[in-house]
Formats: sequence, C-alpha cells, structure tokens
Amino acid sequence: MRSTRPTPQLAMFLLASSLLATWTELSANGSWPTPRHGHSAVFCPRRGWMLLFGGNAFDPTNQLFRFDVARSEWAQLKLAGPPSKREGHTATLTADGRMVVFGGYSGKFLSDVWELAEAPAAAAEDGVAAADDGAAAAANASAVRLAWRRVETSGEAPCGRDGHSSVLAPDGATLLIHGGFDGSRQLSDTYALDTTSWGWRRVATSPAVGGSGEEAPPARCMHCAAWVGGEGGEDGCGGMLLFGGYAIDEETDEDRTLSDVWLLELERQPGARGTDEAGAEGGAATVGDAGTWRRVEPRGAAPQGVFGHASALDSRGALWVHGGCAGRECGAALYTLEWGGAAGGAAGEGAGNVAAGTEAEGEAEGDAEGDAEGDAEGGGDGPASGERAWEWRRVGVGGAAAPSARHKHSLVSAFDSLLLFGGVQRGMAMRGFYSLDSVAAAAAPPPLPIALRIAKPALRLLALLLLLAGALLRRGDYARLGLSLLLLLEQQRVSETLSRLRGGGTALPSRLPRASPPRAASLRGLPWRRKFG
Repeated sequence: MRSTRPTPQLAMFLLASSLLATWTELSANGSWPTPRHGHSAVFCPRRGWMLLFGGNAFDPTNQLFRFDVARSEWAQLKLAGPPSKREGHTATLTADGRMVVFGGYSGKFLSDVWELAEAPAAAAEDGVAAADDGAAAAANASAVRLAWRRVETSGEAPCGRDGHSSVLAPDGATLLIHGGFDGSRQLSDTYALDTTSWGWRRVATSPAVGGSGEEAPPARCMHCAAWVGGEGGEDGCGGMLLFGGYAIDEETDEDRTLSDVWLLELERQPGARGTDEAGAEGGAATVGDAGTWRRVEPRGAAPQGVFGHASALDSRGALWVHGGCAGRECGAALYTLEWGGAAGGAAGEGAGNVAAGTEAEGEAEGDAEGDAEGDAEGGGDGPASGERAWEWRRVGVGGAAAPSARHKHSLVSAFDSLLLFGGVQRGMAMRGFYSLDSVAAAAAPPPLPIALRIAKPALRLLALLLLLAGALLRRGDYARLGLSLLLLLEQQRVSETLSRLRGGGTALPSRLPRASPPRAASLRGLPWRRKFG
C-alpha cells in the first residue's frame, strides 16, 4: 500500500501558507541613529527617504536623520536652528512634503510647532554629516536641502503635551492633534492646525446618540490614530480612527491599558488647498470645527489593550499595529485593522460598523488565531453576516530576525513595505531597523465557488474525519482525499489573505543587506513613566 504520510512539499506549503509577511533586519551604510525611543519618523514617497527626528537616546535629543531607500544609506542632517531636544512629540508629513513637528517633552511639556521643508541651497546649510567616501559626499552635496523653521501660530492652541497623536486630514494640510499627557493628567481634547495659515482651533466633539456605556473615548496617551476613508466614499467621508493607549481610571485612580476603537466623524467645509505631492491642483474639503465620536466594534482577532504601540496606514487604507505594552510586559504581535467584510470591499472606503454602545475592556485578547473567520471574540453585537465591517486580523510573520517585544518605537509605510526602528524594552533602548514585506505570490490560487465558501466549516470537518478514518482503517485513499481537501481549503484561505495584503506601489529594494545585532543603551526614564521604563 502506498504511504499516506504528508510529503515534504505539502508540509512546506502548509508552513508557507501560515506566513503572511516576513520581517528582515536591515543594514545600511552611513551615519546611523543611536538607540532611542519616543522619536518620530515619516516617509516621503516623492523623495524616497525616511526622516527620523528626536527621541530619547540616553537623554532627549534633537538629532535629525535621513534614510535613503534607494541607496540603503543613513545620513545625519545637521541643519541650522533646529527644534529643542524632545521625545514623545509627533511629526506629520503634509501633502506637499513638509514635516510638521508638535509638542513633546524635554524637562517640560512643549507646545511649539516647527516646520521642516525643502529650501534653496542658499537658505540651508550643507546639512549632511561627513561621509566615508568621496562619491557619497559628492552625491550628498547635490542633494535636496532642508531647513527648519519655528512657526508662529494663532488661535486657540493646545497646552504642552507628549504621548499625543497627530493625523493628516484629507485636505493634505490640516493636522488633527488628540490626547496626550500634560504632566498632571491624560487628555481627551482634539485640535486642528491649518498648516497654510498656521491657525489653531479646538474641535468641539459630541458623543454618539444613544448607547448605555461610554459615549466618548476616555482621556489617554501613547495611543495611535489615523485618518480612514476619504472623499466621496459610499459610507461617507470617514474620520479619525483611534486605538488603545494608557489611561488612569478617574474613580479608582488605577492604571488602565485600553483596547477600544473610536471614530471621530468630522464636519466638512468646502475649500481647496494647493498642489499636493502628486502635483494635482486643488484638494479636498477642509475639516470643520465640530465632530461626533462613535464607538467602533471590529470583528476578528483583536489585540489586547496596549500603549506605546507603533502604527502605520498602508496604501490600501489598512492600519498596521505592532508591539506596545500591556502593563509591565511588552509584545511583538502584528495586527491589521481595515474596512472590509463579506463583500470584500477595499479598505478605507468608509466608516461603518460603529456602535453606540460599548464592549467590556479586555475582550478579544490577542492570543486569538490570525485565521479567524471573522467572528467577534467579544460578547457584543457585531454586524450581521454578509455586511461590510471593520475587522482586526492578526498577521502571521516569518523571518530569521523579527523585531523583539518593544514599545515607543516608530513604524512607517514605505511603498509596499513597513519600516520599523528603535523602541524600548525593560529599560533598554533599541537601534534595530527592520522591514516587513508582504508575501505576494505571482499567481494566487483562484477562490472557491460561493457554494464551497459557504460550506467551508463542514468541508474542513469532513477532511479531518477522512484523515482520521484513513489512519484508523489503514485506508490510504481516505487519507489522500482528506489531505487533498485540506490543501484546497488552505489554498483558498491564502488566496483571500494575499488579496487583502496586496497593494500598489514600489517594493523596497530586495538587495538591502541583513544587519548585525543591534546595540542597546540604558534608559533614563522620566518620573511619570517610572512604571514602564
């Protein structure tokens, strides 16, 4: 009788089908940033570089570094008149390529605004640190020049803070600042900054109508936020999505690690902006002065409550979330949150499956499997079968050098990849630099017909029963049939997953060399962070 043991090819396929993305630790030439945390990072697609600013490297710093993707090269940019040293600030890239820095901490909580923009050669210093070879120095000499400028703002400005979030609205020029810590308490306010007129205004927010629980997000810091949706979407204009963070319970004065998701739907005002990075004239409507909070109850494998996690929005509109701390322990899990559902729509098209009520904190722990079939793990009411909805997915990752558990690191979307740098864990600041490249097969297997998709659970059970019968009855034909059926179901699952992960753009160069082990530096934490080091 022929052997019915799984072949090595089948075993390799089943292993590969569970690896949805691969981490690679990167190496690069040039002047590297020292180990740090609490820094900011933005990716400039027009120039193909990542800008990394500030952070805590033994002490707060105001160093500025540039990573050139095409050259795989770091450079320290020493520009005139930089911002003061800081950590826990935000840096946001506008549509026309300016980096706007707000807030942070450096012995006091800051509320200043700075702009880093391209400038004529005469207006900026030759800001690149000396290179080891003449060719690199010559290339740097002809590079684009950048210049810092402190901005004088008007209007009702936010107080000094760190651990806040900053989001770029669809008009490409308005920043939305939310939450943070001002030295005495966590914050729940939202401000808008127009980066053309440099005017601040406070956004008046109202709670969702109805519901029996929280009607607005509790005050928090070290959370993440992103703008989801856009102009003319079938479900409206979208809004600012908020996840996780650290809070203190007002009644018990106990620490809270949050796992909730909220959406701030903002009123819109007609208007046009200048030229965006793609060169298009005009722009989207500006955000208004008022908005409504709604609680979002995503289905799927949700992460546990975390703070200090890193997040990035990819080109498809999916929010990627990595790491963070839950109490004293940090993690390294990777999740996506995107708008989709049974209809298979594109991520980010709308703002649906918001709920007026709440679900208990801590539901849907992050130990759930990443191939969950979309059932919410909490006890709350989710969207009906077949409806589009927000959905969490835990992403299986591979690679010989995946980043270890950490928090207060940076994560940016760079073409088809994610770039992760730094962070801190157990009092040690980190320098490790990683890229995450989604698995993209040249030709994914076609999806199963609709009837088979509906019958998937029954087919999976049948396949397992056939395998069991084959083993007990020594029937090789039963075992082969069961394996074939499982293989077909796995192919269909991988096909659906790849279709979600696949997106447009240009991948990072595959020739980037692997890195040597990262260095570490001891952390000198600030008093209010004493519990989390």
